[in-house]
Amino acid sequence: MNRVTLSWLAGKTSRSELDAHYRVDAAYYENALPEYMYYPGVWADYNVARVDSANADPAVANNQTSFTTNVTSEAALSIVKTATPSPAIPGATLTYQIVVTNSGPSDALNVSVTDTVPVSFALENLYSSQGGCTELPCALGTVPAGTAASVTAIGTVSASITTTLTNVASVTSDTPDLDLSDNTVTVTTPVSPLVDLLLTLQTPTMGVAGQSIWVTAIITNSAAASAAKPIAPLRTRE
Repeated sequence: MNRVTLSWLAGKTSRSELDAHYRVDAAYYENALPEYMYYPGVWADYNVARVDSANADPAVANNQTSFTTNVTSEAALSIVKTATPSPAIPGATLTYQIVVTNSGPSDALNVSVTDTVPVSFALENLYSSQGGCTELPCALGTVPAGTAASVTAIGTVSASITTTLTNVASVTSDTPDLDLSDNTVTVTTPVSPLVDLLLTLQTPTMGVAGQSIWVTAIITNSAAASAAKPIAPLRTRE
């Protein structure tokens, strides 16, 4: 009776899959179980195949062979960021949301998001969908293939700002990413001041014909944004 024992690695990229693979195949091996080693991002698989027979074989040296297969990890990460509201209102709340997506095929390990917030944006609250982040940079941990993770930053825009807000965010991982072009995003948010002006005039209750009187104009802004160069033209009626 002849018996042939062969085994090979077919698309197994996680340790649990490799363990299951070897638990099944080990029952068919004699004196030569497959061995494997794990390094960060790389599986090194050492596999041994052997053939034997009930008949005598005068050349047994060539009855066994082995090969090593390196399995590398690769994750395609991308990052997008939005600002709400847009345009931003000076003195009001602005919310930034970052979404990191892993298109695979492997899990992305030790994912980290860095974000340089604008000087005119006061960060007050930050939270993430995983990793428990409360500040930047944010360590998201492992982002499985085919999933996404988010980071939300809430703060207040400076009341005196008149220019646009520019924000840059990026994502990195210990898992190799062959395309880094979508790992950084820049968001430019226009600023639209919102003011609430009130004009009040103060005049004497009585005046003397032929004499001047003083009229005082008081301009009040009830909004958080600063009003740039308010003008209150006055007209007199004779």
